[in-house]
Amino acid sequence: MSRNQARRSRDQLRRKVSRNMMVIFAAVFFIGMFIQIAMVARLMHQNKQIEALEADIKEWNARTENLELALSQFKRLDRVTEGAARLGMEEPTKDQIRVINVPDIVEDTSAQSAASGAGE
Repeated sequence: MSRNQARRSRDQLRRKVSRNMMVIFAAVFFIGMFIQIAMVARLMHQNKQIEALEADIKEWNARTENLELALSQFKRLDRVTEGAARLGMEEPTKDQIRVINVPDIVEDTSAQSAASGAGE
């Protein structure tokens, strides 16, 4: 009987070890799956952030293009001429054109006025 008991004891020990190994394997497997799912979720979140930023970039590029178009329209000489004509402006004659040299550094311009004649 002592052989049978020893054999049973070994079988029980093998079953316990086998059961423990299965539990450890299952735990490692589920931990690995959890980590993988967490990584996929993080990647999906980052992907959504990237897509949102790309949409913002497209929107800002469109705004930039619209502003550049509007700016180019304001710079057109024919438009400026039309606006001047609407306001009653006329081309100056040569005797109406004055060239004024302004010094590079003006210490205090608050006291100067057009009537003082300092600028001519």
